[in-house]
Amino acid sequence: MQSIYIMSTTDYSGKSLLALGIGLKLKELGKRIGYFKPFGRLATTVDGAIVDKDACILKDVLGLKEPLQEICPVVLTRDLLLDGLKGESPGLMDKVVETFGKISKDKDVVIVGGAGNMFDGLFLGIGGIEVSQNLDTRVILIDSRDFLKDETFVDTIIVARLMLKDRLLGVVVNNISMESREFIMEFVSPYLERNDIKVLGVIPHDDLLGSVTIRELAEVLAGKILCAEEKVDEFVESFQIGAMDAPSAQKHLRKIKNNALITGGQRTEMIMAALDTPTKCMILTGGHIPSQQVIASAHRAGVPLISVRTNTLGATERVERLMGTVRLEEKEKIDRARKLLDKWFNYEDLFKALGIT
Repeated sequence: MQSIYIMSTTDYSGKSLLALGIGLKLKELGKRIGYFKPFGRLATTVDGAIVDKDACILKDVLGLKEPLQEICPVVLTRDLLLDGLKGESPGLMDKVVETFGKISKDKDVVIVGGAGNMFDGLFLGIGGIEVSQNLDTRVILIDSRDFLKDETFVDTIIVARLMLKDRLLGVVVNNISMESREFIMEFVSPYLERNDIKVLGVIPHDDLLGSVTIRELAEVLAGKILCAEEKVDEFVESFQIGAMDAPSAQKHLRKIKNNALITGGQRTEMIMAALDTPTKCMILTGGHIPSQQVIASAHRAGVPLISVRTNTLGATERVERLMGTVRLEEKEKIDRARKLLDKWFNYEDLFKALGIT
Protein backbone atom coordinates (compact mmCIF):
# COMPACT_ATOMS: atom_id res chain seq x y z
CA MET A 1 0.00 0.00 0.00
CA GLN A 2 1.27 3.46 -0.94
CA SER A 3 0.24 6.69 0.76
CA ILE A 4 0.59 10.29 -0.41
CA TYR A 5 0.26 13.14 2.09
CA ILE A 6 -0.74 16.42 0.42
CA MET A 7 0.28 19.27 2.69
CA SER A 8 0.68 22.97 2.08
CA THR A 9 2.75 25.90 3.21
CA THR A 10 -0.30 28.20 3.38
CA ASP A 11 -4.05 27.92 3.83
CA TYR A 12 -6.33 27.43 0.81
CA SER A 13 -3.56 26.36 -1.54
CA GLY A 14 -5.52 23.71 -3.44
CA LYS A 15 -4.97 20.52 -1.42
CA SER A 16 -8.49 19.20 -2.02
CA LEU A 17 -8.22 19.98 -5.73
CA LEU A 18 -5.00 17.96 -5.98
CA ALA A 19 -6.36 15.11 -3.84
CA LEU A 20 -9.44 14.91 -6.01
CA GLY A 21 -7.43 14.89 -9.23
CA ILE A 22 -4.98 12.23 -8.07
CA GLY A 23 -7.80 10.11 -6.63
CA LEU A 24 -9.85 10.17 -9.82
CA LYS A 25 -6.77 9.45 -11.95
CA LEU A 26 -5.90 6.42 -9.79
CA LYS A 27 -9.47 5.16 -10.08
CA GLU A 28 -9.16 5.39 -13.86
CA LEU A 29 -6.12 3.10 -13.54
CA GLY A 30 -8.21 0.60 -11.61
CA LYS A 31 -6.56 1.24 -8.25
CA ARG A 32 -8.36 0.78 -4.95
CA ILE A 33 -8.06 4.15 -3.28
CA GLY A 34 -8.80 5.68 0.08
CA TYR A 35 -8.86 9.23 1.37
CA PHE A 36 -7.86 10.21 4.89
CA LYS A 37 -7.74 13.61 6.56
CA PRO A 38 -6.11 13.30 10.01
CA PHE A 39 -7.14 16.76 11.22
CA GLY A 40 -9.94 18.93 9.88
CA ARG A 41 -10.65 22.60 10.59
CA LEU A 42 -13.87 23.02 8.61
CA ALA A 43 -16.39 21.63 11.07
CA THR A 44 -19.92 20.96 9.89
CA THR A 45 -22.75 18.73 11.10
CA VAL A 46 -24.06 15.70 9.20
CA ASP A 47 -26.75 13.50 10.76
CA GLY A 48 -26.00 15.01 14.16
CA ALA A 49 -22.26 14.27 14.00
CA ILE A 50 -19.47 16.85 13.74
CA VAL A 51 -17.43 16.15 10.61
CA ASP A 52 -15.05 17.97 8.28
CA LYS A 53 -16.58 19.66 5.24
CA ASP A 54 -13.73 18.76 2.87
CA ALA A 55 -13.99 15.13 3.95
CA CYS A 56 -17.69 15.20 3.01
CA ILE A 57 -16.87 16.49 -0.48
CA LEU A 58 -14.04 14.02 -1.15
CA LYS A 59 -16.10 11.09 0.15
CA ASP A 60 -18.87 11.96 -2.27
CA VAL A 61 -16.75 12.71 -5.34
CA LEU A 62 -14.44 9.70 -4.92
CA GLY A 63 -17.29 7.35 -4.01
CA LEU A 64 -15.80 6.26 -0.68
CA LYS A 65 -17.65 3.85 1.60
CA GLU A 66 -15.95 4.58 4.93
CA PRO A 67 -17.86 6.72 7.48
CA LEU A 68 -16.91 10.37 7.73
CA GLN A 69 -15.73 9.92 11.32
CA GLU A 70 -13.06 7.53 10.03
CA ILE A 71 -12.12 9.58 6.98
CA CYS A 72 -11.43 12.54 9.31
CA PRO A 73 -11.07 11.34 12.93
CA VAL A 74 -10.13 14.69 14.52
CA VAL A 75 -12.18 17.82 13.77
CA LEU A 76 -11.35 21.15 15.38
CA THR A 77 -14.13 22.47 17.58
CA ARG A 78 -14.10 25.09 20.31
CA ASP A 79 -14.08 22.34 22.95
CA LEU A 80 -11.09 20.60 21.35
CA LEU A 81 -9.30 23.94 21.02
CA LEU A 82 -9.72 24.63 24.73
CA ASP A 83 -8.74 21.08 25.68
CA GLY A 84 -5.59 21.38 23.60
CA LEU A 85 -4.63 24.70 25.15
CA LYS A 86 -5.14 23.21 28.63
CA GLY A 87 -3.10 20.14 27.75
CA GLU A 88 -6.13 17.88 28.04
CA SER A 89 -6.16 16.27 24.58
CA PRO A 90 -3.81 13.26 24.86
CA GLY A 91 -3.87 10.29 22.55
CA LEU A 92 -4.84 12.07 19.33
CA MET A 93 -1.85 10.73 17.40
CA ASP A 94 -2.77 7.20 18.49
CA LYS A 95 -6.31 7.82 17.26
CA VAL A 96 -5.01 9.10 13.92
CA VAL A 97 -2.69 6.10 13.43
CA GLU A 98 -5.37 3.59 14.41
CA THR A 99 -7.98 5.11 12.10
CA PHE A 100 -5.51 5.31 9.23
CA GLY A 101 -4.98 1.58 9.62
CA LYS A 102 -8.70 1.01 9.07
CA ILE A 103 -8.83 3.31 6.04
CA SER A 104 -5.78 1.74 4.39
CA LYS A 105 -7.01 -1.85 4.68
CA ASP A 106 -7.31 -3.50 1.24
CA LYS A 107 -6.26 -0.28 -0.52
CA ASP A 108 -3.61 0.20 -3.19
CA VAL A 109 -3.17 3.91 -2.47
CA VAL A 110 -4.38 6.20 0.31
CA ILE A 111 -4.36 9.95 -0.28
CA VAL A 112 -3.88 11.90 2.94
CA GLY A 113 -5.19 15.46 2.98
CA GLY A 114 -3.52 18.07 5.15
CA ALA A 115 -5.28 20.68 7.26
CA GLY A 116 -4.92 24.41 6.56
CA ASN A 117 -1.12 24.32 6.44
CA MET A 118 1.66 21.91 7.37
CA PHE A 119 1.90 23.26 10.93
CA ASP A 120 -1.79 23.05 11.84
CA GLY A 121 -2.45 20.69 14.73
CA LEU A 122 0.98 21.07 16.32
CA PHE A 123 -0.54 22.22 19.61
CA LEU A 124 -2.61 19.03 19.64
CA GLY A 125 0.37 16.81 18.88
CA ILE A 126 -0.79 16.07 15.32
CA GLY A 127 1.12 18.54 13.14
CA GLY A 128 1.52 17.58 9.50
CA ILE A 129 5.18 16.57 9.60
CA GLU A 130 4.70 14.45 12.73
CA VAL A 131 1.67 12.73 11.22
CA SER A 132 3.54 11.97 7.98
CA GLN A 133 6.29 10.34 10.03
CA ASN A 134 3.89 8.27 12.13
CA LEU A 135 1.90 7.14 9.09
CA ASP A 136 5.07 6.61 7.02
CA THR A 137 3.75 8.58 4.05
CA ARG A 138 5.43 10.33 1.16
CA VAL A 139 4.59 14.02 0.80
CA ILE A 140 3.57 16.43 -1.94
CA LEU A 141 3.95 20.06 -0.86
CA ILE A 142 1.67 22.64 -2.46
CA ASP A 143 2.07 26.43 -2.39
CA SER A 144 -0.19 29.06 -3.94
CA ARG A 145 1.77 32.26 -3.45
CA ASP A 146 2.56 34.22 -6.59
CA PHE A 147 6.35 34.42 -6.82
CA LEU A 148 6.30 37.86 -8.44
CA LYS A 149 4.47 39.16 -5.35
CA ASP A 150 6.08 37.00 -2.65
CA GLU A 151 9.44 35.48 -3.52
CA THR A 152 9.88 34.07 0.01
CA PHE A 153 7.90 30.96 -0.91
CA VAL A 154 11.18 29.42 -2.18
CA ASP A 155 12.64 29.79 1.32
CA THR A 156 9.58 28.07 2.75
CA ILE A 157 9.94 25.15 0.36
CA ILE A 158 13.64 24.78 1.22
CA VAL A 159 12.81 24.71 4.94
CA ALA A 160 10.07 22.14 4.32
CA ARG A 161 12.56 20.00 2.38
CA LEU A 162 14.96 20.09 5.33
CA MET A 163 12.19 18.95 7.69
CA LEU A 164 10.62 16.34 5.44
CA LYS A 165 13.90 15.00 4.02
CA ASP A 166 13.38 12.04 1.68
CA ARG A 167 9.64 11.93 2.38
CA LEU A 168 9.16 14.86 0.00
CA LEU A 169 8.13 13.58 -3.42
CA GLY A 170 7.87 17.03 -4.95
CA VAL A 171 6.19 20.41 -4.91
CA VAL A 172 3.27 21.98 -6.74
CA VAL A 173 2.81 25.71 -7.26
CA ASN A 174 -0.88 26.46 -7.75
CA ASN A 175 -3.21 29.28 -8.70
CA ILE A 176 -0.68 31.75 -10.08
CA SER A 177 -0.69 34.24 -12.94
CA MET A 178 0.62 33.13 -16.34
CA GLU A 179 3.35 35.76 -16.05
CA SER A 180 4.50 34.27 -12.76
CA ARG A 181 4.25 30.76 -14.19
CA GLU A 182 6.66 31.64 -17.00
CA PHE A 183 9.14 33.07 -14.49
CA ILE A 184 8.90 30.02 -12.23
CA MET A 185 9.41 27.60 -15.13
CA GLU A 186 12.45 29.53 -16.38
CA PHE A 187 14.21 30.31 -13.10
CA VAL A 188 12.61 28.85 -9.94
CA SER A 189 11.93 25.31 -11.13
CA PRO A 190 15.54 24.72 -12.29
CA TYR A 191 16.79 26.08 -8.96
CA LEU A 192 14.57 23.71 -6.98
CA GLU A 193 15.54 20.76 -9.20
CA ARG A 194 19.24 21.53 -8.58
CA ASN A 195 18.46 21.28 -4.87
CA ASP A 196 16.84 17.84 -5.27
CA ILE A 197 13.29 19.18 -5.10
CA LYS A 198 11.09 17.81 -7.87
CA VAL A 199 8.55 20.24 -9.35
CA LEU A 200 5.44 18.20 -10.15
CA GLY A 201 3.30 21.04 -11.42
CA VAL A 202 2.99 24.78 -11.90
CA ILE A 203 -0.72 25.41 -12.25
CA PRO A 204 -2.15 28.75 -13.43
CA HIS A 205 -5.13 30.56 -11.95
CA ASP A 206 -8.54 29.53 -13.27
CA ASP A 207 -11.50 31.91 -12.99
CA LEU A 208 -14.12 29.18 -12.62
CA LEU A 209 -12.28 27.36 -9.82
CA GLY A 210 -11.93 30.64 -7.95
CA SER A 211 -15.61 31.46 -8.38
CA VAL A 212 -18.46 31.08 -5.90
CA THR A 213 -22.19 30.73 -6.38
CA ILE A 214 -24.57 33.54 -5.56
CA ARG A 215 -26.10 31.23 -2.97
CA GLU A 216 -22.71 30.87 -1.23
CA LEU A 217 -22.33 34.66 -1.14
CA ALA A 218 -25.73 35.02 0.51
CA GLU A 219 -24.95 32.31 3.07
CA VAL A 220 -21.55 33.70 4.06
CA LEU A 221 -22.97 37.21 4.42
CA ALA A 222 -26.13 36.00 6.20
CA GLY A 223 -27.99 37.94 3.53
CA LYS A 224 -31.59 37.93 2.35
CA ILE A 225 -32.18 37.28 -1.35
CA LEU A 226 -34.77 39.81 -2.51
CA CYS A 227 -35.41 38.59 -6.07
CA ALA A 228 -34.36 36.30 -8.93
CA GLU A 229 -33.86 33.31 -6.63
CA GLU A 230 -33.80 31.00 -9.64
CA LYS A 231 -30.35 32.44 -10.46
CA VAL A 232 -28.64 31.75 -7.13
CA ASP A 233 -26.69 28.70 -8.32
CA GLU A 234 -24.88 30.68 -11.02
CA PHE A 235 -21.20 31.50 -10.57
CA VAL A 236 -19.56 34.82 -9.68
CA GLU A 237 -15.88 35.11 -10.61
CA SER A 238 -15.05 38.57 -9.28
CA PHE A 239 -16.50 41.46 -7.32
CA GLN A 240 -16.45 45.23 -7.55
CA ILE A 241 -17.22 47.94 -5.02
CA GLY A 242 -19.71 50.57 -6.16
CA ALA A 243 -18.00 53.57 -4.60
CA MET A 244 -17.94 55.87 -7.66
CA ASP A 245 -20.77 57.75 -9.32
CA ALA A 246 -23.35 55.67 -11.21
CA PRO A 247 -22.40 56.64 -14.81
CA SER A 248 -18.69 55.94 -14.19
CA ALA A 249 -19.53 52.66 -12.46
CA GLN A 250 -21.78 51.58 -15.32
CA LYS A 251 -19.05 52.23 -17.88
CA HIS A 252 -16.60 50.17 -15.81
CA LEU A 253 -19.02 47.31 -15.07
CA ARG A 254 -19.86 46.84 -18.75
CA LYS A 255 -16.30 45.57 -19.27
CA ILE A 256 -16.53 42.85 -16.59
CA LYS A 257 -18.34 39.52 -16.82
CA ASN A 258 -19.61 37.25 -14.02
CA ASN A 259 -19.22 40.01 -11.47
CA ALA A 260 -20.87 40.83 -8.13
CA LEU A 261 -21.36 44.48 -7.20
CA ILE A 262 -21.11 45.52 -3.55
CA THR A 263 -22.86 48.82 -2.85
CA GLY A 264 -25.10 50.53 -0.33
CA GLY A 265 -28.73 49.42 -0.44
CA GLN A 266 -29.85 53.04 -0.52
CA ARG A 267 -27.98 53.82 -3.76
CA THR A 268 -30.89 53.47 -6.17
CA GLU A 269 -29.15 55.17 -9.10
CA MET A 270 -26.14 52.84 -8.78
CA ILE A 271 -28.35 49.73 -8.60
CA MET A 272 -30.38 50.73 -11.65
CA ALA A 273 -27.24 51.59 -13.62
CA ALA A 274 -25.69 48.20 -12.82
CA LEU A 275 -28.77 46.39 -14.14
CA ASP A 276 -27.74 47.55 -17.62
CA THR A 277 -24.38 45.71 -17.37
CA PRO A 278 -23.29 42.01 -17.22
CA THR A 279 -23.35 42.16 -13.39
CA LYS A 280 -24.48 38.75 -12.04
CA CYS A 281 -25.75 39.91 -8.62
CA MET A 282 -25.64 42.81 -6.19
CA ILE A 283 -24.81 42.79 -2.51
CA LEU A 284 -26.68 45.67 -0.86
CA THR A 285 -25.03 46.68 2.40
CA GLY A 286 -26.13 48.50 5.52
CA GLY A 287 -29.46 46.70 5.87
CA HIS A 288 -31.10 49.09 3.39
CA ILE A 289 -33.75 47.50 1.16
CA PRO A 290 -34.51 49.32 -2.11
CA SER A 291 -38.00 50.14 -3.32
CA GLN A 292 -40.30 47.52 -4.80
CA GLN A 293 -39.85 49.17 -8.21
CA VAL A 294 -36.08 48.61 -8.04
CA ILE A 295 -36.53 45.02 -6.84
CA ALA A 296 -39.00 44.36 -9.67
CA SER A 297 -36.53 45.77 -12.21
CA ALA A 298 -33.77 43.52 -10.89
CA HIS A 299 -36.09 40.51 -11.01
CA ARG A 300 -36.96 41.20 -14.65
CA ALA A 301 -33.25 41.50 -15.44
CA GLY A 302 -32.52 38.20 -13.67
CA VAL A 303 -30.10 39.83 -11.22
CA PRO A 304 -30.43 38.66 -7.60
CA LEU A 305 -30.26 41.41 -4.98
CA ILE A 306 -28.81 40.31 -1.63
CA SER A 307 -29.55 42.53 1.35
CA VAL A 308 -26.98 42.30 4.17
CA ARG A 309 -26.75 44.08 7.51
CA THR A 310 -22.98 44.54 7.46
CA ASN A 311 -21.36 47.64 5.99
CA THR A 312 -19.56 47.73 2.64
CA LEU A 313 -16.09 47.22 4.15
CA GLY A 314 -17.22 44.23 6.21
CA ALA A 315 -19.01 42.65 3.26
CA THR A 316 -15.98 43.19 1.03
CA GLU A 317 -13.65 41.47 3.51
CA ARG A 318 -15.93 38.43 3.78
CA VAL A 319 -16.38 38.10 0.03
CA GLU A 320 -12.63 38.44 -0.50
CA ARG A 321 -11.95 35.61 1.97
CA LEU A 322 -14.60 33.40 0.38
CA MET A 323 -13.27 33.93 -3.14
CA GLY A 324 -9.77 33.09 -1.94
CA THR A 325 -10.85 29.47 -1.40
CA VAL A 326 -11.62 26.70 -3.87
CA ARG A 327 -14.73 24.70 -3.04
CA LEU A 328 -15.17 21.69 -5.29
CA GLU A 329 -18.86 21.07 -4.72
CA GLU A 330 -20.20 21.64 -8.22
CA LYS A 331 -19.76 19.29 -11.19
CA GLU A 332 -18.56 22.13 -13.41
CA LYS A 333 -15.69 22.83 -11.01
CA ILE A 334 -14.78 19.16 -10.66
CA ASP A 335 -14.63 18.75 -14.44
CA ARG A 336 -12.53 21.91 -14.77
CA ALA A 337 -10.16 20.77 -12.00
CA ARG A 338 -9.54 17.46 -13.77
CA LYS A 339 -8.78 19.19 -17.07
CA LEU A 340 -6.48 21.70 -15.37
CA LEU A 341 -4.48 18.97 -13.64
CA ASP A 342 -4.34 16.82 -16.78
CA LYS A 343 -2.67 19.74 -18.53
CA TRP A 344 -0.36 21.13 -15.85
CA PHE A 345 0.34 18.34 -13.30
CA ASN A 346 2.92 15.59 -13.90
CA TYR A 347 1.03 12.40 -12.99
CA GLU A 348 3.61 10.29 -14.82
CA ASP A 349 6.52 11.38 -12.61
CA LEU A 350 4.42 11.04 -9.45
CA PHE A 351 3.27 7.51 -10.19
CA LYS A 352 6.77 6.51 -11.32
CA ALA A 353 8.21 7.70 -7.99
CA LEU A 354 5.61 5.63 -6.15
CA GLY A 355 6.05 2.57 -8.33
CA ILE A 356 2.45 2.77 -9.56
CA THR A 357 1.77 1.43 -13.04
